[in-house]
Amino acid sequence: MDLLSANTLATGAIVILAVAAIVVAIARTHAGKDARITAAHESGVITLTSSIDATVVAILNERDGLAESLEQDPPDFPLTLVAGEPFSIRYRDASGRPPRSILLRLQDGAIKHVNLPAV
Repeated sequence: MDLLSANTLATGAIVILAVAAIVVAIARTHAGKDARITAAHESGVITLTSSIDATVVAILNERDGLAESLEQDPPDFPLTLVAGEPFSIRYRDASGRPPRSILLRLQDGAIKHVNLPAV
């Protein structure tokens, strides 16, 4: 009886470890595909850098200088962010309302809200 209990416990422990390993592998894969995008901001120029290759299909800003500039001169979408390489977006801020953040829609459907440093 003790031998059966030990085998059952060992089998149960192995199953639990296998399930935990699968969950960790899935979580790492998912986390690896999540782009981390950072930004630098100077007057009239936003420079984005992504942790992985990402495709931006829309910029969703509203009621700021960036949104107004994009309405007048929209970029050619999609925009491709290459991992580790800076990508600059130029805008004219005639309104005097510089953007505080940039809202990006990625090709995979994700929405990225990137805070901008104050100008």
